[in-house]
Amino acid sequence: MKKTFHLTIALLALVLVFASCGGGNKNDEAPPTGPPSVFVAGYNHNDAVIWRNGKAALLPHDGDRAEAVSVFVADNGVEYAAGYEAYDYEDGTYNATPLLWRNGVSQTLNLTLVGYDEAYQTGYGEAHSVFVSGNNVYVAGEEWGYQWIWGYWFDVPRVWINGQVSPLENMDYDGTAQSVYVRNNVVYAAGYLWDNYRYYPALWKNGKLEFLTPLSGASESYARIVCVSESGNVFVAGNSLIDGVVVATLWENGAPRRLSYAAAPGSSATSVFVYGSDVYVSGQENYQENYVATMWKGGLNRDYTADYWTTGNAALISVYVYNGLVYAAGVDNARPAYQWRPACWIDKEPQTLNSAENGYAISIFVSGVSSPSTPVTGAGLNKTTPTFRQ
Repeated sequence: MKKTFHLTIALLALVLVFASCGGGNKNDEAPPTGPPSVFVAGYNHNDAVIWRNGKAALLPHDGDRAEAVSVFVADNGVEYAAGYEAYDYEDGTYNATPLLWRNGVSQTLNLTLVGYDEAYQTGYGEAHSVFVSGNNVYVAGEEWGYQWIWGYWFDVPRVWINGQVSPLENMDYDGTAQSVYVRNNVVYAAGYLWDNYRYYPALWKNGKLEFLTPLSGASESYARIVCVSESGNVFVAGNSLIDGVVVATLWENGAPRRLSYAAAPGSSATSVFVYGSDVYVSGQENYQENYVATMWKGGLNRDYTADYWTTGNAALISVYVYNGLVYAAGVDNARPAYQWRPACWIDKEPQTLNSAENGYAISIFVSGVSSPSTPVTGAGLNKTTPTFRQ
């Protein structure tokens, strides 16, 4: 059984778990082609959900629960979502299977450790990010294994192309690929690797590993989301741990930049988006004793300023900019119930997500084409198509 990894810092800890799940984005590649449709991926209670213009559609799964953590709509209108289904155990651990949904129909990704060695129990993993370029569908995540002889779990970073594993250099490291992005036929993946009892931020380019420079004073660093501007500048959002405080961090062409100096528990960066010369980083910051939803805006060789989108406990987990409007998905505190509720904003204004009660909105994508290209209807979970809730 695979144990979860959490930083035990209240809401900030929960956001760090899902910071890996920002959706793919095309950034400034394509001009608007029509009235925009907003797609949000996440989960509500134990169900993976896609909200299409605010209306919830459950995604099919066979596990005890499932999460959709990334959404991407291709130019032909086909909707993709990446995530996983999980099987829970009484001791608080779980096993998971990585999934890719295409227009609401699920498929498992190829797990190459299956049957790899008699010493390993394998066949588990998670998908964290999906990106479509041309006719290819790219998914980032990790595959899990268990070493029976020594009695420990390990994670192997993965990028799948059209469902098949594409080699990543130094895959013997314990770690994960959290995000994938394609620009000019170069496949970028961001994540982190475990070595010498600490995590190091990692970036792969066409499978070749590059370790990112840690922030000064950081004991550990985590690369979460990668995006590449039209001019080829590479931005990676993530987090660093400095003297026990989590610090939102942005790497610009490999150079680390500290976004926040908030006191403990600190801040987290969850997603990055490039729009023209502007760079947007979503996240959360400790401000006036609340963990407020925060958007940093700056640019290459420019200062970044923080804009607080809420006054109460909330977090922005994913950001997308379309035609000058800033869209974000995340979570807020549904007082007085004190449940974390999926949330969506457009230029700081809250939007309605139907049936959003207890869960997270983890990824957002805005498209000018109609989607899905194939009508999606159905009768519920564990089927080939999802159910729409009105």
